[in-house]
Amino acid sequence: MSPSLFFCLPYLAVALGHYFLSGSADIVHSLLILVMLVVGVVHAFSIVILSAAKFFKKQRVLYIDSLAVVFSVGGMFLSMHLGLALDEKKMEETKVIGSKILLDVEGFREKFHRCPIDFSEMQRLGYSLDKPVLKESEFYFFETVPMNCAVSFNYSLFKFCSISLNNRDWQCHD
Repeated sequence: MSPSLFFCLPYLAVALGHYFLSGSADIVHSLLILVMLVVGVVHAFSIVILSAAKFFKKQRVLYIDSLAVVFSVGGMFLSMHLGLALDEKKMEETKVIGSKILLDVEGFREKFHRCPIDFSEMQRLGYSLDKPVLKESEFYFFETVPMNCAVSFNYSLFKFCSISLNNRDWQCHD
């Protein structure tokens, strides 16, 4: 197997892994994006070295090797695009669920004159609360200022979105 074809395998593996882990808010997905970038840098460096060696030896790069590199890099970026689009769709669906939960939190606050402590407290009191669509994510409750209840969820490593009773627009942060 030629070196160019050998370096296509990590791209294809990372592309498949990225797509199948999309829609998840876990650390593995975030680390896979980092691995994807590292594989790209290593591959680019190796192609430069191999091309320079072939140039100085006056050898031509095989056409099939070039096609394999182009398709594997293109496939990786296509899977990254599709995976990120899936992440965005699931994040928006999770925001819709979170907005509905905020309405229940508002009802809880009006009834008990305080914000709920956690998800299970509201469920024990008979509230039916859905889980986030994002895999490995969950909703959290917190109080920003007295009586301003908020709902948040994590959507990837070190990133979260939140909405509160005082600010009904979703805010997403690193």
